[in-house]
Amino acid sequence: MKFRAVFNRMHRLFFSSKQDLAIATCSFHSDNIEENKLLNQLRIRIEATGPLSVADYMKEVLLSPSSGYYMKKDVFGSHGDFITSPEISQVFGELIGIWFYNEWLKVGKPQPLQLVEFGPGRGTLTDDLLRKTTDGWKEILVDYRGGQLQFVLSRSPTPASKLLIDPNENRDHVEISPETGVILDQVLKRMKEDGGISLIVDYGHQGTKTDTFRSFQGHKLHDPLEKPGEADLTADVDFSFIKKCAKNKAVIFGPVNQADFLKNMGIDVRLEKLMESATPEDQKSLKSGYKMLMSPDEMGERFKFLALYPVVLKDRLRKYPPAGF
Repeated sequence: MKFRAVFNRMHRLFFSSKQDLAIATCSFHSDNIEENKLLNQLRIRIEATGPLSVADYMKEVLLSPSSGYYMKKDVFGSHGDFITSPEISQVFGELIGIWFYNEWLKVGKPQPLQLVEFGPGRGTLTDDLLRKTTDGWKEILVDYRGGQLQFVLSRSPTPASKLLIDPNENRDHVEISPETGVILDQVLKRMKEDGGISLIVDYGHQGTKTDTFRSFQGHKLHDPLEKPGEADLTADVDFSFIKKCAKNKAVIFGPVNQADFLKNMGIDVRLEKLMESATPEDQKSLKSGYKMLMSPDEMGERFKFLALYPVVLKDRLRKYPPAGF
């Protein structure tokens, strides 16, 4: 049996539902269009085909071959716009490796082993925005008016507003990622056919948050409509949506907070061992990285871990539950 281990980072989308939508605009005016090639491309596209969905806007801003944010520079680390857990401390990657190795041993070390990572930083999945009004759910779109980008409500229902909202939804803003569901379905089919497990790690929530669509530049919040292509765009993962998509198709563990997962995996023991042979400068770095990974005010509670196993392993997992959870 082939064994596929998937370390999956997923991005998503945004819906909302207040009766009155305050039109959000960026402060990047028409006399500066030539300074931003991507903004000019967006303007031309919107004028030709109409307002963009948030999904299309994110894809264009992040992944445009000529001017996309991920295509122009190194955006990670202290000199970029954001930082990820593997860059904070070597311990994070070590414990993820130990987790996969442990789970691989438990199922008999099947060969060949394939370790597949989705979204290591430049793999981005995006979606659309919806909002509920007195006329029902409407999609939030990105338009270009008066020399600037704006969020506007769709004039009429869109396929997203008709098909993607749960009838029992009671939030006034909702973020949904259909593309995440499509890719997750493909992963689950491969797990069923070839064997393997999936570990999904990202900042997110369990179906409780509303508007999380945001932008970062230089590690600070940034207007997502201002200077497109020069700042990162992101939104939180809805882990309840992932669990709903995987229900009856996989054995699900989690989500659990990052701090709990790493503590269960022995991060304290590993840190103590590294400190023994580290220089004073490295010790300071190790302690700082540990705090960022574990503190509730940093990544400790914001990031979640969720594991998926083939249904065929259900009985075995009752006897030998996965590490970390």
